[in-house]
Amino acid sequence: MQTNTVFERGSEWGGYSIHPARTGWIVSQWSLVQGTINGRVTLHAYTERFPRGADLDRRWNDYVVTGEALRETAPVTRVIRRGHRVF
Repeated sequence: MQTNTVFERGSEWGGYSIHPARTGWIVSQWSLVQGTINGRVTLHAYTERFPRGADLDRRWNDYVVTGEALRETAPVTRVIRRGHRVF
């Protein structure tokens, strides 16, 4: 598994990063907002819409880039770490 970050979004309150793996994209999410999930890590399989080596900084549509669309719309193949709720 590669550990280099391909795509990352974040602020002082939360964010996520996307890394390539052998079988799909690994999405790591973190948050400091009360009531949200912190530390969740999921695997999203490579698909026709999100193939291996895709440019995740490319525009998906007028509003988001491909990395944001992957995190929001790609089906989760496997939950690697469930994370915990922020109290």
